[in-house]
Amino acid sequence: MFVLQGNGHLARVAEQSKRSYNMLFQQWEIAVDLSKSPKNTPQFYTIVDNFGWLASLVEPVPVEHGQAVGPDAAWLKLSESFAFWNPVFGGGFMLYATYMCCIGAGSATVDSLGQLRFILHLYNWLMLREPTLNIPFLASMDTVFKGTRAVWFGAKPEKGSCAKAFWVSWGMNARRAEKLASEHAANKNASSFGSLSGKYDMRSTMDRIWPDEFSASYRRLIQHDYRSYTPQSTANKELSEAGKHQDFMVDLLARFKMIRDAMEEDGNNVLPVNFAVVGSILLDFMDALSDHMGWADMMEEVAKNYRGARLGESSMSELNVKDMALSSMWGRLLSCIDRDCTDQLIPEFDLDKVSVFTKSFFDKVDKTRYIIWVQPLEATSV
Repeated sequence: MFVLQGNGHLARVAEQSKRSYNMLFQQWEIAVDLSKSPKNTPQFYTIVDNFGWLASLVEPVPVEHGQAVGPDAAWLKLSESFAFWNPVFGGGFMLYATYMCCIGAGSATVDSLGQLRFILHLYNWLMLREPTLNIPFLASMDTVFKGTRAVWFGAKPEKGSCAKAFWVSWGMNARRAEKLASEHAANKNASSFGSLSGKYDMRSTMDRIWPDEFSASYRRLIQHDYRSYTPQSTANKELSEAGKHQDFMVDLLARFKMIRDAMEEDGNNVLPVNFAVVGSILLDFMDALSDHMGWADMMEEVAKNYRGARLGESSMSELNVKDMALSSMWGRLLSCIDRDCTDQLIPEFDLDKVSVFTKSFFDKVDKTRYIIWVQPLEATSV
């Protein structure tokens, strides 16, 4: 894919691959910097740290100052570029960065605090309310995770079942989610949150995000899954012919075609996306939305009830409690929307304000924060 991205120009391929690889780790550095990004879970920092050493994997052997000057220095730089970033080695580094770091590690961190399911359910409601709303960032994420079980159990909900679907995604069984959705209303009384605490933590029953659920090429390339989900597809027929004639090359070419088709299916919505950083951006939005809407005091009240209900049990971190509090409030808001009682909403739940702020926030998210593929330099010099 990077040879194609470089349009067949070896120097351009090397330059873009090197800068794209470095971009991944630069984005991670910002995501773990608490002065620039919101606080995340310990698992997030552990995963980023465990993969961080890969940044130094392609560092050239240091050369003493004055050892290489003039034409020798230029030759050394060019040799380094072609040695590390030729299509074979550079492609290998970039495949690892894409599938192990961006997609693999990203699948474990994009929803570290439930932020992905929270915001995609929010986006689903926004689109039901205003179908012409255009938020490219969320539209892309919605497309990527449309088949992810952790977010959607079956089809996306229509108005009337949004709250139930939201709670099911948070680990509740359907019966309990339906009961909770019918009870909760968007008001300042947070005492009803006690029914959420129960004798177990909902988070322990939440499905996790798996990389093969949102990346077709991950299934083919990493898991070596060459089964076809559409038996009549050309690739599947080729595999059948390969088995019939026991022709190794036909089988190999059919697998290449499957991988290529899967990569095209993933496209720009998946392959260049640093999903760990996407998770950080989503957390940033949740914090910003809470501040903008004035939900901080209400969240603290809800969190207090939760901590009290679990007194004597092994408690979650304050970060988890805060996240659960926000989700509880949003679930009650969805219940109110489902039942057409929005005229009873308090000012803190102004739906127009939520919609306007959501669009404004994500329209300002620069792609360089989470896209690792870089544009070619005007004058390629490697």
